[in-house]
Amino acid sequence: MTKTFLLEAGQGVELWNAEIGESNLQLKLVGYRDMDWSCTKQLEACMEELSVVTFETPDGAQMDLGLHVETNNSCAVLGLYCPFWMVNKTTVDIHYKTEDSMGIPHPATYEEPVLFSYRSKTLFTKKKAAVKLFNSEWSEKFSLDAVGSSGTVVAKSKDGETYLLSVGITLSTTGLTRIVTFTPYYLVLNKCKFSIEVKEYVENSDWIQIEPEGCIPLWPKQAQKLEMMARYGGTTECTVPFSCKETNSVLLKLTNKKGGVYMSCHVTESAAVVTFCDYEDGLSPVLLVNHSNYRISYCQLGYKDTNTYFLPAKCVVHYTWDNPMAKRSLMWGTEETPKFSKLDLLMDDCDQVDLRGKKLYWIAFLNGKQRTVLFTEDTQIVVKIQESGALERNIYDVALSVHGVGISLVNDNPKREIVYLSIVGSGVKWEWKKERKAIFKPMSAKESALVEAQYQKYQNLCKLGRNPQTEYPVTNYRVNFQDMKVTSDPKKDIRRLARPGIWCQYKMSKHQSMIHAKLHMLQIDNQIPDCTFPVILTPVIIRRSLGEGMIPKPFIETSIIIRQFDYSQVRQFKYFKVLIQEFHIRIDQCFVNSITSFTSINEKDTDHEELIDQDKHKVKVNLKEISEQFSEQGTKDFFDMLHFSPLKVHLSFSLSTAGKESSGSPLFNLLLQSFGVTLTEIQDAVLKLDYFEKSNAYLSMNQLVNEAASHYTRQTLKQIYVVVLGLDVIGNPVGLLMGFTTGVGDLFYEPLQGAIQGPEEFAEGLAVGVRSLIGHTVGGAAGAVSRITGTIGKGIAALTMDEEYQRRRRLEQNRRPNDIAEGIAQGGRDFVMGVYEGVTGIVTKPVAGAREEGVSGFFKGVGKGLIGAVARPTAGVVDFASGSFDAVKRATDVVDEVFPVRPARFIRPDGIIRPYNLMEAQGNRLLQDVDKGKFAETDVYVAHMNVCDEGKNVLLVTTRRIMFVLRGDVFGQWNSEWNYLWEDLKEVPTLSDTDIKVLLKEPRKTLFGRKDNGKRILVRDRIAAKHVLQKIEEVMKKPI
Repeated sequence: MTKTFLLEAGQGVELWNAEIGESNLQLKLVGYRDMDWSCTKQLEACMEELSVVTFETPDGAQMDLGLHVETNNSCAVLGLYCPFWMVNKTTVDIHYKTEDSMGIPHPATYEEPVLFSYRSKTLFTKKKAAVKLFNSEWSEKFSLDAVGSSGTVVAKSKDGETYLLSVGITLSTTGLTRIVTFTPYYLVLNKCKFSIEVKEYVENSDWIQIEPEGCIPLWPKQAQKLEMMARYGGTTECTVPFSCKETNSVLLKLTNKKGGVYMSCHVTESAAVVTFCDYEDGLSPVLLVNHSNYRISYCQLGYKDTNTYFLPAKCVVHYTWDNPMAKRSLMWGTEETPKFSKLDLLMDDCDQVDLRGKKLYWIAFLNGKQRTVLFTEDTQIVVKIQESGALERNIYDVALSVHGVGISLVNDNPKREIVYLSIVGSGVKWEWKKERKAIFKPMSAKESALVEAQYQKYQNLCKLGRNPQTEYPVTNYRVNFQDMKVTSDPKKDIRRLARPGIWCQYKMSKHQSMIHAKLHMLQIDNQIPDCTFPVILTPVIIRRSLGEGMIPKPFIETSIIIRQFDYSQVRQFKYFKVLIQEFHIRIDQCFVNSITSFTSINEKDTDHEELIDQDKHKVKVNLKEISEQFSEQGTKDFFDMLHFSPLKVHLSFSLSTAGKESSGSPLFNLLLQSFGVTLTEIQDAVLKLDYFEKSNAYLSMNQLVNEAASHYTRQTLKQIYVVVLGLDVIGNPVGLLMGFTTGVGDLFYEPLQGAIQGPEEFAEGLAVGVRSLIGHTVGGAAGAVSRITGTIGKGIAALTMDEEYQRRRRLEQNRRPNDIAEGIAQGGRDFVMGVYEGVTGIVTKPVAGAREEGVSGFFKGVGKGLIGAVARPTAGVVDFASGSFDAVKRATDVVDEVFPVRPARFIRPDGIIRPYNLMEAQGNRLLQDVDKGKFAETDVYVAHMNVCDEGKNVLLVTTRRIMFVLRGDVFGQWNSEWNYLWEDLKEVPTLSDTDIKVLLKEPRKTLFGRKDNGKRILVRDRIAAKHVLQKIEEVMKKPI
């Protein structure tokens, strides 16, 4: 029985009578481009997640669309989508073309998006297109895959004309369609109260009128070197030509009652927007004030012979440039000085000129939106202007110091901690210097700890009101903390440094504000068990540079000085600098999954109709709204000096997931599939983003944010090749190359840094540089081999189809060796265990499979056992090689390994989030590690107690058992020496003076036939032992 449904965009229907494998779905696209398109799709049992369906019209035209299939609760949800929406905002007809199409027209009158696609064989590969308009040829092909990017496409005609189009690519709210918007590169926006006419400064060009609040596209004949003229509508006087090839703003002269019109041109890689505004006070570039008794002559640089003006004594005049395209510098002089002086007017400045024994002073300073130049003979005026703001008494002087901050992110389902963010200080560091030297050097970590211990002793005695002794012994010298000196030979000055996690200072006077802030150390830890990268974000910490124990620079530091006067809304940023140190970003797929799950906890069901309406609203914006995105909006501020530091980011990404989690975010994976991209692992790919700097420029805050974001986005896109070459499967050859480059760079850079500080530091810097060269070259080669073998080992481990084995392998890989010997020993153990588990798996896997799934599980286990017999020993061999090379790299590395700040929070079975307890967190971590996580799924942590001072023997209590665990000396793993279930105990363990006695109900036979009646555990801390026994009694009476 056939039934027809009419669905609007975004709507859906449930097909109750459809039969998988039997029913056919007939789809029809009604009235698109005045034609009906149809296709037939059979409902199959196993349909691909993304596939292609071909629609045809009665006259044979074809169009391929995408079909997304999602299975949810045994229900198949089919979604029809178009890969691309092409939006034409150019106001002219354009055509699109792919490699396998003849061209699709898009008339300017067709305001809806054109559905654009590719043939089925190329739909899920990297895609490019070309366009043409007017009488042009096809443009060069450009990519349609770079979501979030924008750029310019050039189409040229045979007669030499060039047309520039802006292309912006965004992702639809549904996630599978890319919206490609075409706009003219040049746009003209009229913000005046009257109409404006513009024309290109070439022969045979016509005036084009723009109504107030109107916006028009401009298709110039000289597209790459646009020069224009402007005038008010209904007038004949026009401005001088001005350039639109770079960002600038200027007041253009008009020889009529209007006086002038203000033009601002904002040029980016994807648009050039020219905006006209009426003249307002303060829009002229220069205000000349003649407070002297001399007549001042002035002109623009290069126009002395043709456009020289005169300013009488005690007069004021506004001035704008005679030729905006020439150099914007002011020349001036007097009758007494025939030679003119030059003023660049870029920054606050002042000087004096001798006039036959008398002095004439000039001072240039910012006055609202314009630069004011004052000529005077009164020195007091100059001094007062210079000192205004700089020497004012502070109204506020606030300093904020925060030792540390910790933020914990806990998911509700499953109940576990995902992320821990910590901001910490430097800790206490001591420095010293010889009496005749100027530079302090850090003490060694051991000496610093000894001096700090004596200093705390001295401070405690001072607080108690006692008279502490003058000198304190520290190893082979004596320290005087009152004078902060080492009194024994050689005598030295000492100082104590302790930087807080967050430090901020704010000072404000009547006309000036100063902000100086530092964030010392920021670290974000991944708290999900079994993750590949336990630390997500952390600054790069150099092991040694110019002295052991030196306090590293703050991770983020900013300094801002703002001046603002009563009569102006314009703020003057005298100094604005942000510095961010080199840092690591390491992300696991399991972390991405957890964050996605966390942010979508309270999400309502997807309303596709609402999402489609949002996308339709996006494509209906007009040219004016588009131009206002690029034009200069908001109040402008003046920046004398703005500098955002370059960014150096070490990027790593792992596809591993924790436990039985899915392999990734559905939307993320679908997006990659639709791009035709297969995401692989990334290991330490280095992104270097250039600094962003502006000087002596007017910028609105909105403009500043947009330009800075655009700058770093472009830099990131330029460096994508590093990520592509840094793929894990080829051993990160870029990382190897960077290793050699960095080594040579350090050899050149650090001695230079040392030379600035003095001869001794130069020699020390040279030694550090040589060590860095050796470390990066040897370590770089070893690291590349380690990554290649590590990737192969991961692939072989996946062949075993044993998730528990893969989880244990990840756990072992995360346990980093401390030196070469430990790394080789760990690799040898991996090989031996691989052979052992491979052989025993032939028997154990079928038994385990039958226990879980019956007969089918038995045969699955046979398959797993046979594959594991080959795969596990092979993976062991590969892991042995990978671990050995990795140990070599770590031994030669000059960057310190960073570890999580603390273990993950332990959440009790009742799900209540309590204040963090380090003891519980350590005990829960121990439970996860014992016997490679053997008891992690069945038991819940209750309590634990260290049996020896070294912490290698631990009594661990869980909801099901008591166990005694030991830490291995060679590999550092935790193993259970013995464990008893609660039901096997005769009574609650008892505490004597020296030990805890654990008795069994029935004796057990040991390996050599001896009987085991129980155990005695030596006790060093009776308070801890009583706490553990109390927990045991509670859990035996009523399991937690």
